[in-house]
Amino acid sequence: MIRDLFESGSLFHAVKDGNLNVEQHLAEIVSLIDPPPKAFLERSDRCRQYWDAGGSWIAATPVPHQTLRVRERRVEGRDKGLLLRLVRNILRWLPEDRPAAEDLFDDAFVVQHRSGNNGNSNLQRTVDTENPP
Repeated sequence: MIRDLFESGSLFHAVKDGNLNVEQHLAEIVSLIDPPPKAFLERSDRCRQYWDAGGSWIAATPVPHQTLRVRERRVEGRDKGLLLRLVRNILRWLPEDRPAAEDLFDDAFVVQHRSGNNGNSNLQRTVDTENPP
């Protein structure tokens, strides 16, 4: 959601033939955060529909050629690096690897904009001009 607010668009589309599609969603996730760890694959037999025993993608839907860095077009410089680090920290396959909300409160990207101390940042201006009150 954080990334979506700054980019004015959804990170995941997960639509195939006009319907929400699990396989498409998983392919998009793989493209942005890499394949899941073995511990994730071992948690559900359903994973065998999408990955082989070695963790390689085997589903019919191709994995898109994209990265978080390329998808992020509106935020630049230090803000872009901090935002990408935050998003990568949040987007984890294993729930136990994801930070709790209170842990994110002290993230450098959040602190920088929470405090109003934008320094050299033009992020707030970009968001404000795109979405006036």
